[in-house]
Amino acid sequence: SFGASPKGTSFGASPKGTSFGAPPKGTSFGAPPKGTSFGAPPKGTNFGARTIEIHNEHADNRPWVLDTQQKQVEKIIAAAERGAVSTDNQFVYFAAFDGTNNDANNAGNFQTTNVRQLWCQYEPGLAQNPNLGGGYFAGPGTKGTLTASSWKSAAVTGQVTKTANAAYKDFAAQASAWLNENPPPKGTSFGAHGSLSAVLTSFSRGIASAAIFTQLLDEKGLAVREGRRKKELKITVSAGINFDPVATGVTCNIAFARNTSHIVNLRAQDEYRQLFKAVDFSAQMAIVATIPRMIWGRSPNLYFDCFDVFKLG
Repeated sequence: SFGASPKGTSFGASPKGTSFGAPPKGTSFGAPPKGTSFGAPPKGTNFGARTIEIHNEHADNRPWVLDTQQKQVEKIIAAAERGAVSTDNQFVYFAAFDGTNNDANNAGNFQTTNVRQLWCQYEPGLAQNPNLGGGYFAGPGTKGTLTASSWKSAAVTGQVTKTANAAYKDFAAQASAWLNENPPPKGTSFGAHGSLSAVLTSFSRGIASAAIFTQLLDEKGLAVREGRRKKELKITVSAGINFDPVATGVTCNIAFARNTSHIVNLRAQDEYRQLFKAVDFSAQMAIVATIPRMIWGRSPNLYFDCFDVFKLG
């Protein structure tokens, strides 16, 4: 009859040999995935390691990454006030790393990216405040970059590294010039008088150049001469905002260096791309906060609609 249960069973009965709510065969309630244990670090890593490496193959879109960072997100938002990065007796370098095929002209798109817009808003202030510096760096695949750097893995990796090195070289030149014009008072030394800092922004694959840039600042610092002695000044990265960070094709380490703090990643909350997954920075939650944004009434292309990337958002 309609709705009758199969012969030999009763309504609501579980399949033969199982019970209601039983876990899959060979597992138990709450057991971690096969071959892992509770609290174990990701394969190939260890807790408390001094050096953290993040590679593109670690990327995924796990919702728990977003949930566990909520408190940190709220704290960073609360601290994000005007003038949070001081330029009093300090040189601040703003590094803007654009995404794949994105440059100052952004041919083929209605607008330039948020990274370019932020740079255009910042640039006029350079003439007004001698303690400010910075540079805008076009993304892979644009004019003057390595051939095939928009899609071929080796070229992509080579270009993001090349861009990061160009940014460090530009920073070093501008910071050195600032120190020459702002020498320490007699009896003091560099570092004790004034300081050097960087702030960054990136879009898409620009995240790779941004992260490598922080590594170079941390490893090299800035070499200065005091009398006959050479000294290496430490450089901090005080803040940063990254729009939809992806690193498809990038094979080098893209973890932010230990000299970095207050980095915010903005990305779509519901993102199901396979080729351009967002980079997973959950291993660096003390440095990087990920803020998801729900997209309403937009086209299916969340990657470009996210945060009005090409719409003067």
